[in-house]
Amino acid sequence: MSAKKVHVRPLGGSLDRDGHGIGRSGHLVTYGELGILFDAGLRPRSALPPSERHTHEPRAEFPRFRELTVPVLDDPLELPEVLPVEDVDRRMAVGEEALPLYHYLDGIKELAIVITHGHLDHGGGLPFILKHYPHAHVFISTASYAISEIWWRDSVAIAEREGFPPLYGDADILRVYPRVTFVEEGSIIDFHGVQLEFVRAGHMLGALACRFSIPIAGRRVVQGIHTGDISLKPSEAVEGADFARLVSGSSPDVIMIETTYGDREPVPERVLLAQLAQTIDRCMNRGGKLFFGAFAVRVQRLFATLQRLGVMERYPIWIDGAGAKIAQVYQAHGVPGFEKVDQHFVENWKMRYDLVRSPGRAIILAPSGTYEGGMAPWWFLQLASDPKNVIGVPSRHMDPCWPGSRILTTQPGDLITMSFNKKDQTVPLLAEVEAFGFTAHIEREEILEIRDRLRPQNTLLIHGDREAMQRVKDAAAGDAVMTEIGELYEI
Repeated sequence: MSAKKVHVRPLGGSLDRDGHGIGRSGHLVTYGELGILFDAGLRPRSALPPSERHTHEPRAEFPRFRELTVPVLDDPLELPEVLPVEDVDRRMAVGEEALPLYHYLDGIKELAIVITHGHLDHGGGLPFILKHYPHAHVFISTASYAISEIWWRDSVAIAEREGFPPLYGDADILRVYPRVTFVEEGSIIDFHGVQLEFVRAGHMLGALACRFSIPIAGRRVVQGIHTGDISLKPSEAVEGADFARLVSGSSPDVIMIETTYGDREPVPERVLLAQLAQTIDRCMNRGGKLFFGAFAVRVQRLFATLQRLGVMERYPIWIDGAGAKIAQVYQAHGVPGFEKVDQHFVENWKMRYDLVRSPGRAIILAPSGTYEGGMAPWWFLQLASDPKNVIGVPSRHMDPCWPGSRILTTQPGDLITMSFNKKDQTVPLLAEVEAFGFTAHIEREEILEIRDRLRPQNTLLIHGDREAMQRVKDAAAGDAVMTEIGELYEI
């Protein structure tokens, strides 16, 4: 590493050889022997394609690649009163292919790790990093820490059920806390002369963007921004990003900005709310049950949205799996509307079967939105064959490898196979299917608005697939860089 230059190197969360750029986030900013790593994620996906298995020499202590699967259970009624691992895909890439390229951290003497928010693909690898780089200092919000700990322990539970050593264990999770400095929106930290300023990102509870200033030789200061996952629009559960603070001050030398939805056209909020209200009315009027398979954190937004629409006053709403665990974090942080959320939790298997068998109307929310993990496949298999019911999926733009995408492409009345606890079951799809495109990411025009207000010297596009990044780059008249994993960018 040069002692006179500031560099950015994506270790993950940028384009791989197959054009995927979401998952195992980690963007390293270096100046001499000082480094700031923004995020330390895992890639919660099915087995990665061989072309994505990088050619860099792995650390000897990295576990080799395997697939994790939930064990077979002959009768779900005999399950202990412990929920399955939630919102971690049923087959999850583990080992070096699931991680950012952490060997680039070797040689960094002063390492700061900024976890932008509590999603597995942004903070799921933190206990592993600290096991191998115990000198690192971690900056994370209290809410993000609480949510991340849920994913860390669930990841360990999956590996233990498979009978082989996980990437990290409970002891490694316990070692995270002493390395943490908790930060919230407005916090300003001095890390060996580097100033870190944290800005509300709006993506979810506890999500933070970060402005940084690195003094270098000749009294010059290199300034930059890492957005993390960010949403300018408020939702029913959290405020939007603090746009005024984000774009305040002088133009930065670099901005690393997410492009998750860079290739999608926005749908007005009023349209989404009207669609949701109309779907609920149709389902409830015919005496059915409405099940939303949603990513665990998005469950919180749906719960708050249903309150806003007055649905809770008319129909029972239940939260299952990791959605309930994270709802407890929202409750503990005093989020309005979550004061009594624990009264809406599905607590055991008897309660699940009672809800299925009851002729009464109900709305159930549970992970995962991919329908590959969590309780979503089970609820789907129970409810999909009744035409009175509705099955909800989180988006019409689903990865074809996700089982949830099959729900969208299966014709009414056709058979569909879904797997729960490693057992495939086939049922006719007779229920109504609806996709609800609620988002917690900035859209293409908002990406351009942030860039135009900031006027950075360098715009590095991160956290998006190739098409999304290309659409943003084209809209920016080419004045942006589609970042690739492992490449070095001089600032």
